[in-house]
Amino acid sequence: MDNEKTAEIDLKVVLVTQEDMSMGLKGQKLVSNSVPIRIRSLSINDPISAYALFYYSMTGDRLCDLSALGVTPDENGTTNEDVVRAVAKYTTSDEETDLFGAYRVLTGEDFPDSIKYKSELDLYQQEYDSDLTSYIIGKLISEDSSSNNYGKLFDDRDHFLGTREGDFYNNRINFVNHFFNNKYGKFPTTVQSQTGASKMWYARNLGEVGVAADFIFNLVREPTTPATFGSAYTYLPNMASHRDRYREQVEIFKFLEQNQAEDINKAIADFLVDQQALFNFLWADARTSEVSEHWKESDWFGWFSDENFPWIYSIDLGWLYSQSNSPNNVWFYSEKIGWFWTTQNIFKDYVGLTEYQRYLFRVRPKSMGGWEGSWSLVTLPAPGSGLTEILFYDYGYVPLL
Repeated sequence: MDNEKTAEIDLKVVLVTQEDMSMGLKGQKLVSNSVPIRIRSLSINDPISAYALFYYSMTGDRLCDLSALGVTPDENGTTNEDVVRAVAKYTTSDEETDLFGAYRVLTGEDFPDSIKYKSELDLYQQEYDSDLTSYIIGKLISEDSSSNNYGKLFDDRDHFLGTREGDFYNNRINFVNHFFNNKYGKFPTTVQSQTGASKMWYARNLGEVGVAADFIFNLVREPTTPATFGSAYTYLPNMASHRDRYREQVEIFKFLEQNQAEDINKAIADFLVDQQALFNFLWADARTSEVSEHWKESDWFGWFSDENFPWIYSIDLGWLYSQSNSPNNVWFYSEKIGWFWTTQNIFKDYVGLTEYQRYLFRVRPKSMGGWEGSWSLVTLPAPGSGLTEILFYDYGYVPLL
């Protein structure tokens, strides 16, 4: 590893197919060509490093290509909150987005916190079977007229419809203005108001409450109609879309709930600590230095720093990379040693080792393809030994793949 904490490794993919003797098929091993790549050390707190961790936590899927999201974190100015919000837009279901949008349009407010959102989601799913129209109607005819900040609507009372389009026209205009303002925080233009009132009239077969619910439904869903030329037609002229914002905020609420926090920055910090804990489980016996929380001492591994996880700096072996989480099965990568395997029982305690010797199993690519490995004795520079570098004695390489 150089001073910029980067290293070059050869990457290849090994695929083993499943055996099916009923079909007379034997398992096969397919090995790709080696591709040299350069990797670099990043702290787990770095947004670029943590991006895949956030994605997996929020979606349950592995992230193989950042460009698939249309968002790539850069090294300048991207924060972990930016990353979480970027992922959020691609993970929330339409059902959850509908609920957030309906609550906003009906009340003129966003959910105040994740607790209120979770409570309303339970109601939406259990009482209304996640049906948006039923939920809107339920709120419009609720005995609690404050639920929509408009008032209770009745099926047996004229609100918006008469025998002619002009009947109750102002009522429809006022209704459109009220709920448009709830959604956007501003009143619609005259054209938008008139278009909304006309759409309510055209849907008159739905009845008094039906036309009201239909208008709110479309404010929430934001449907568009394809245009012959140019952009698609929105439900109301030049109606801006807020669906991405709804999606983002819903996923933030879920992220907060998952990490049992009320503030996104605290949730992110707690999440990263939990991820670090997965790594630290490898050092269950490690003691933290009084000088720095990142410097630790393990009985079987010695002194090391995990500040740049998943890269660690070992006093004995230098920079190492590892995402193993059991001291009984540990893989490391070192630019000097290559890939090697060891356990807490043999690393320092193998039979016959001195204080400055370590025991491990090294692997390396074969010249004709595949891998080979050898048990190796590592001798560290000891005081007064005259050694200035680590010595390796390989007992003999044997083919692995």
